[in-house]
Amino acid sequence: MILADKIINLRKKESMTQEDLAAKIGVSRQSVSKWESTMAMPDLDKIVKLSQIFGVSTDFLLNDKLGMEAIIVEDSVSESNVKTIDSEMLNDYLKIYDKIAVNVGLAISLLVSSPIPSTLLNNPIGSILTLSFVALAVGLFLISGFSSQKYDFIEKEPYDFSYGIEGVINKNMDEYKPIVSRNVIISIAIFILSPLIIMIFENKINDDILTSIFLFIISLGAYIISHTMVKNSAFQDLLKYRNPKEQIKDNRLAKASGILWVLAIGLVIILGYQTGNWEKSWIPIIAAIVIQISMVIFFD
Repeated sequence: MILADKIINLRKKESMTQEDLAAKIGVSRQSVSKWESTMAMPDLDKIVKLSQIFGVSTDFLLNDKLGMEAIIVEDSVSESNVKTIDSEMLNDYLKIYDKIAVNVGLAISLLVSSPIPSTLLNNPIGSILTLSFVALAVGLFLISGFSSQKYDFIEKEPYDFSYGIEGVINKNMDEYKPIVSRNVIISIAIFILSPLIIMIFENKINDDILTSIFLFIISLGAYIISHTMVKNSAFQDLLKYRNPKEQIKDNRLAKASGILWVLAIGLVIILGYQTGNWEKSWIPIIAAIVIQISMVIFFD
């Protein structure tokens, strides 16, 4: 099989248009069209790029004696090594992520409410308790990370489902959708209405107590939304990560999101301590939500 036919077959195998391939190589669509119609031959550096894009050797591309059957054999061998998620593995995965959802929810809630002890006590004991809240939150995050290692392959490797598993996942997602909607509405209502407590009871309750009540309520909203979204993501990830492109895209998004929220929570704590005005210190969280939505739109 000649090079032109191999480029056509490999491009179609990857569901790529001539424009897609041209963009990846850094040439015009017309150049790709000429290669495929045998009107021109790609330079050696372009052949190297083609081999990297399609995951084949340059020898395969240049050797007319090798046809697509060599790729088919290679694919069939690799498919035999693909992990298969059966009912037992699915149940174990969901149990682990139920615990992770609780741990992550508690960790975020502890971070949000961590200033309460130092605000109420205003002494070394209060500071120690605040640091203990933060340390416990970090510990819960680490436990969650270790717990999920067993299923790290879902975000990094190809996998498949045994018969009926995809239907079970979709059924679980459909049953959980009303809970997601309810909890999102509750948590957003908590975030929006919580400053009213400051406004209503200002000058009627001690400022430190009022601030602590405000942080506690916010921490409840943070627990509800984080617990809910972790459980919901556990279902969604199983379906979407079968596409390797989704794995790459979401890994980038996850790293960016992690940095964003660490900075946002850090700013909240710093601003709260420096100004003593905790209700206004939550502006970075609102900004982080807007940035997070923008990032999701960009990556999609």
